[in-house]
Amino acid sequence: MYWLPIIALWTFPILSIIAIRITEKDRQLKNSIFRTVIGLASAIALFWSLGICTRWQILNYALAAILYLGIWFVLWIWVLIKTPWIKAFGILAMIVAVAASYLMGPFWFIFDESPKTILKIDSRFIYREYPMGFATTSGGVRVEVSKIHALFFEREIFSKEYIAPSARSVPARTICDPHINHSPSFEAYSFKPHFDRQKKQLILVEESLEPKNDTLYLDKVY
Repeated sequence: MYWLPIIALWTFPILSIIAIRITEKDRQLKNSIFRTVIGLASAIALFWSLGICTRWQILNYALAAILYLGIWFVLWIWVLIKTPWIKAFGILAMIVAVAASYLMGPFWFIFDESPKTILKIDSRFIYREYPMGFATTSGGVRVEVSKIHALFFEREIFSKEYIAPSARSVPARTICDPHINHSPSFEAYSFKPHFDRQKKQLILVEESLEPKNDTLYLDKVY
């Protein structure tokens, strides 16, 4: 799935220029395209700020691409404005955005953000396990649990990094309701999740090191 973000990063700056040129003489069409894309991008940004996304990574990448295109259209609005300081700011922001786009592309090959384990739990939750570190190395594991909403939306309710203290350049990150999990992080490289349907608890059993468990009390958000 790496191809979609890379295509967006490397081609959308050019596509935005083409869109401007094609619609240069048709102001109504240009405004319609700009309003549609920027409106969709604003809605996507709002949902993501609330922690809501879709259940499929490929669709999330596509929504991210729309958001990115919306950002480029906003930059073009600034550039096309006749007020000198706004135009100057837009040009500077566009230069930074172009440089960042072409520099960020190769990092999609270096960093592996695809989950190695995806499990649906009791039709209400989705468990994802990500390897930490570079694509060819392992520095631990990150666990995320999302709650399913409506047809294909989900909201992340738990995220925790399990890495060795010696491997940490920054403290292990944990994002969750303290009622779900409040235990300290520990070193882990792979979990075998077990869901207790009666107690509504997700038990993470460490597989590769000394036996260690972590419990998520999903009954608090059921």
